[in-house]
Amino acid sequence: MRRFLRLFLFSLIASLFAISGLAQQPAPIARPWQVVSFFDDAQLAEKSVTHADVAADGSVWLAVSDGLYHYDGYRWKRYTTADGLPSNYVRCVLVADDGALWVGTDRGAGRFDGETFDGSTLQGQLAGPSIRRIVEDSDGSLWFCCDQWPKGDVTAGLTRMQDGQFTTWRQSDGLPSSYTSDYVRVTSGQQFVLTNQGLAEFTDDGFRQPLKDAGLWEQDTYIWSMVESARHGLIVSTDDHFFQFKDGSWRRIPNQIADLEQPKLVATRDGEVFTCTPGRGPVIYRWVGGGWEKTSRQLTDVTGGNNYLFEDDQGAVWIAGSERLLRWNRGEPEWQLHQDVGGPVHRDTQGGVWFKQIQGGLVRWASDRPTHYRDLSEPIYEDSQGVLWSASEKGLYRWDHGRLQQVDLADHIKPKLLGIDGRDVVWLSATDTDRNRFVIGIAGDQMYVKDISHFQDRVRVSRSYADPRSGIWAILGANNFPPFQLVHCDPESITPIALPNRAQISHPPNVTALADGSVFVSGFFGLMRTTDLGANWTEVPMPSSALGKIRVLGGEAWVQCRGDLGGQAALARFRDGEWEIMFDRQGKIVGQNGRKQLFASSQGKIEVLTAGVEELPPPIATTPFETRVSSVVAGDSGELWVGVGTRCYRYRSDADAPETEIIDGDQTLGEDETLRLRVRGLERFKPKQQNRYFRVSTRVDDHDWTPFETLDEEIVFPTLPLGEHRVQVRVQDAAGQIDPTPAVFRFSVLPVPLQSRAWFKPVVAIGFVSILALALLAFFNWARVGKMARDLERQVALKTNRVVASEREFRLLFEDSQDAICLFADDGTLQSCNGAGTELLGKQENATTHLRTLFVDLDEADRFETELRKTNHLRGSRFRMQTLDGKPFDAIVSVNTRTDAAGKQSGHQVIIRDISTLVDLQQQLSETKKMEAVGRMAGGIAHDFNNFLAVVMYGAEFVRISAKGDPAVDQGVQMILDAAERGRNLTGQIQTFSRASTNKMDIVKTDKVLEGIEPLLQGVVDSSVAVEYHVTEGLDNIRADVSQLEQIFVNLAINASHAMPDGGTLSIHASNADVTEEQLPELNLDVPGPYVVIEVVDTGHGMDAATCERIFDPFFTTKPHGQGTGLGLAIVYGIVRQFRGQISVDSQPGRGTRFKIFLPATKEHSDEPATESAGQDPTQGSETILLVEDEQAIRDLACRSLRHYGYRVVGAVDGLDAKHKIETGGEFDLVISDVLMPGMTGTALLTWLRKSRPDMPILLMTGHADGGPDQAMDQLDVPCLKKPFLPAALAAQVRQLLDGRLAPTSS
Repeated sequence: MRRFLRLFLFSLIASLFAISGLAQQPAPIARPWQVVSFFDDAQLAEKSVTHADVAADGSVWLAVSDGLYHYDGYRWKRYTTADGLPSNYVRCVLVADDGALWVGTDRGAGRFDGETFDGSTLQGQLAGPSIRRIVEDSDGSLWFCCDQWPKGDVTAGLTRMQDGQFTTWRQSDGLPSSYTSDYVRVTSGQQFVLTNQGLAEFTDDGFRQPLKDAGLWEQDTYIWSMVESARHGLIVSTDDHFFQFKDGSWRRIPNQIADLEQPKLVATRDGEVFTCTPGRGPVIYRWVGGGWEKTSRQLTDVTGGNNYLFEDDQGAVWIAGSERLLRWNRGEPEWQLHQDVGGPVHRDTQGGVWFKQIQGGLVRWASDRPTHYRDLSEPIYEDSQGVLWSASEKGLYRWDHGRLQQVDLADHIKPKLLGIDGRDVVWLSATDTDRNRFVIGIAGDQMYVKDISHFQDRVRVSRSYADPRSGIWAILGANNFPPFQLVHCDPESITPIALPNRAQISHPPNVTALADGSVFVSGFFGLMRTTDLGANWTEVPMPSSALGKIRVLGGEAWVQCRGDLGGQAALARFRDGEWEIMFDRQGKIVGQNGRKQLFASSQGKIEVLTAGVEELPPPIATTPFETRVSSVVAGDSGELWVGVGTRCYRYRSDADAPETEIIDGDQTLGEDETLRLRVRGLERFKPKQQNRYFRVSTRVDDHDWTPFETLDEEIVFPTLPLGEHRVQVRVQDAAGQIDPTPAVFRFSVLPVPLQSRAWFKPVVAIGFVSILALALLAFFNWARVGKMARDLERQVALKTNRVVASEREFRLLFEDSQDAICLFADDGTLQSCNGAGTELLGKQENATTHLRTLFVDLDEADRFETELRKTNHLRGSRFRMQTLDGKPFDAIVSVNTRTDAAGKQSGHQVIIRDISTLVDLQQQLSETKKMEAVGRMAGGIAHDFNNFLAVVMYGAEFVRISAKGDPAVDQGVQMILDAAERGRNLTGQIQTFSRASTNKMDIVKTDKVLEGIEPLLQGVVDSSVAVEYHVTEGLDNIRADVSQLEQIFVNLAINASHAMPDGGTLSIHASNADVTEEQLPELNLDVPGPYVVIEVVDTGHGMDAATCERIFDPFFTTKPHGQGTGLGLAIVYGIVRQFRGQISVDSQPGRGTRFKIFLPATKEHSDEPATESAGQDPTQGSETILLVEDEQAIRDLACRSLRHYGYRVVGAVDGLDAKHKIETGGEFDLVISDVLMPGMTGTALLTWLRKSRPDMPILLMTGHADGGPDQAMDQLDVPCLKKPFLPAALAAQVRQLLDGRLAPTSS
């Protein structure tokens, strides 16, 4: 009876408490994750948002200091003056009821459709150019509030546009100020206007100031904002006060928020009024009738100021201002804090959700009504009848469809609920007053008590698991320290089971039993399994040794593998006797939704684990919190209840589908390149920077869509064929919604250029090397062809099974050889030949050719046959042969005997190499060497002749001196000297011909050279050719070497003479010309300026165009064999280019030839040596001179002449003699030495003197034009006197040298 009474009283009290606990959830407040910033998305740095409005489709138009912004919830677009706006400083925007968009700027207002701005209707009609607000009234009229910002010198006021008519009010019309900032018509029909001098009300009698009329405000001050709320009426804000107009009366409320400056207000559709503080860390406030109350915590990461607050079509409040754009999702946000409850615990079969209470106990929410149960605690277990069981310190409770009953446990206290087995037996642990520990099973009115105290001192149940068949599995231990004992309790018995040794660690293991009889224990040691009640334990391999608690779902077992103790994190699933490891799922199991789903959470993502599916679905939600998710329970309306720390949140997925944005990708690819796209998923009114979970599917051209996969930073596509392609991309958000309008990316796959392919350069290099090697091999191995042919013949005879292969190899060598390979029958008839043979011999098809006809005459054919009969083969024999059309050529011939398969001679293989070009080159080389030898001989003759002339000229001069002025003697001597002078000129011409002249570039008088060239040309031009000279007066000088210039005329004259074998005219023209910049390409010159133009024209047989193309090539000649070297014009071309000039040729057959030479002119003057005169009287001297000359006559005469002028002279026969005289103490003031002498040359003596007597003056003498073959003289920088010379000239230069007046140059 007492037991019944106790149960009755407890039920009554619980019911009363439940009824009293019914209450609505408090109004939600702004949480940090509900307020998001679009500052970065809209790129608002250093910018200010001044106004905004919401379109019918929910998109937002914003007036910004640098343009008009449009945000459709996914993407931003900016419009500026480039799109037609009158100014980038947009101050206000209005979306009218008819959908028209009105834009106000600091330079006027008008309608804008995204492409065209139309301000013509308002032109000149508004109160001022700077539009602060555009307001649409309930009667359809538009009100334009104009102020004087940012320029104070413009007009302002209030303008109404109604039915095309405009009315304007200013301060002169009764407004407190023309500076108007807003207009509103309240529900009662009253109209109010904001100005910078107070609030004005528009009446039939004009404007009045209601705040002053009500005695609430006497100052003229700026009113910042006014809004009308259905709940609170009209509220007006100033810096210090707020004014509320409700029920026809005004009242004033002080501003008690210290940091609320220039307050801006917004009224929402549900009647609320909000404001926000400016600056860093703003706070949102809500109007409660008598003032403000906080509706958000401080938003610590936010800066900037406030200009305008507004509400969008989803009930979210936007806070816009200077470098600030916030959106507070206060309507139905995805994540909503559930007040005054902790984490979710369980959802019962009736749809109620159970939560922990922060103050203790549990609370059940059903139909938005809470029921509190202070004495209950988790865990909660539900049996198959929908009855819930819970235990606390006070006892065991049974909840059956709203009725809570305490279960009588007799003398057992402190129950701990363990679980409900497969037979609906409720198992718990409890103690008695003697602190004995029991495991108790309750089935209806029956109670099964199992004493476990004997297992261990102070034993308790550390872990447990209800058997899906019958009974309870429990881990027993004392204070959670080993040893641990596993027992199985059922109504009939209690069975101890030994745990594996590795499970005996300082943390009790978890235990799980499956319906198939398998038992698992898990923990930080890994996973162990037994199927024979602990007789044998086997280890289950896992990627990590640390495992969580195993959960059973639809016959499957799930466990989390943790990575914090080594190994790899993953989820593992056991089904069909096998474990499956899923490394892409690493979450902790945090809840269960009936028997078909589990919830797991990792890194803020909540995933659903469904039994029986091959591929798990994506995460269904992403939390905005940093704290880990501790529990998840699914509601009956699709929502999730999520425990995070000590708080509980309700999650409902967004209704808007996501959109896909392709950030980057190459629109042109090579055929071996892969397409890589950077893709981003967008959720409506979610910043791009916010971390969201998306999956992605792609479609290439008309192929099928790929399965959805987790969206990574980059999507890589397989290689595609050449052509134009289209890729479609769509994302799927965590709620499973798919973008209905996939993003499209078009691109082209182009072929890789041949030269850009990886193999191109190696292949070209290999091909080039191969071709070069083959060419060298063919060129150098012609002598080995005969041997290769014999080897092939032997192989054919010995290896008949390789006949085909040998024939193919022979044919390859046969056809590719550069030598003519001909096969003749035994009777000498030509059977076949390779390509080179056909080209060389000119063989035509079906023409019969005999071997003997290929030789130039019968004697040569007989010689060939004679040599062939001696050895039956030939190796590199030379013959004169001819082509089939009679053209002769020199050839190297090799002959091999051909035999048939029986070894019988069947003919001959003849290899012919055309060496005509080689023979011509040898002959030309021989001619060149011959000319070179003639030149050297001519130079030597000229040198010796100069020595002879020197003796003659010296002797004649001494005769003149001895005659002492006898006119008859002087006349005879002068004739001798004139003849000697002509001889000296002749030797000079010989030296020019022998190319023994120096290549020194001097200033040359061109006309003097042309005057002196006439005798030289007479010797090389045929007498039947007339030579004419046409030289312009005042011809410019040029920089050239005289001897090389003369060689140009000689070579061109010789060439012209050969072109006129029957006589003709050779004309030489010389003139000045100024070449302009435009003429350079035509004349092939490098620089513009003055030039000397020399033309050499003949009336010969002329040349065709092909010959003119090659006329300057070395060794090219049109003359018959042996009559020319082909070097004359090549030398002319080289000399002209050395003079930095240009030469061209113009000729036609039968029309003669014209060579035209351009040489750069110079205005510098030449340094001509003074003319030697027989009448010179050099200054006398008395110095001692050492004269070195190997020619005795010249030495004696030179010594004599110098003594005549007073000098002391010592003669030396050569350099060694002179060196000896100097070394033996001879004191000399000057050394005069010939250059070319036997033994020690003059230059060698000079070199020795420079080292031993560096201060001694030296004068050299030579009979060569360039100092002879001893080229070292040019580098010794001493004066040199050319033979022959007169005694006076020698004495004059000696005197100049001794006096230090002679420069170290040749004279």
